[in-house]
Amino acid sequence: TTLVIPGFSDDEEEMKALTLWLAGLDPEIPYHQSRYFPHYKMAYPPPTPLAAMSKLKSIAEQNLSTVILGNV
Repeated sequence: TTLVIPGFSDDEEEMKALTLWLAGLDPEIPYHQSRYFPHYKMAYPPPTPLAAMSKLKSIAEQNLSTVILGNV
């Protein structure tokens, strides 16, 4: 599971590299991407945009067969 935080873990090239690495282990590994929402002591940045979640999912699906979005 990757918590997708704007400016921290939403880089498209990093997502491609991560999913290529996972696919090298087994392309059938289920992969979860969770949308970030600000809360308590981490009140910034704003929630992950849905468009970013969709884009990162499509990048991950190029390498993995099962990509699941959470908190959308």
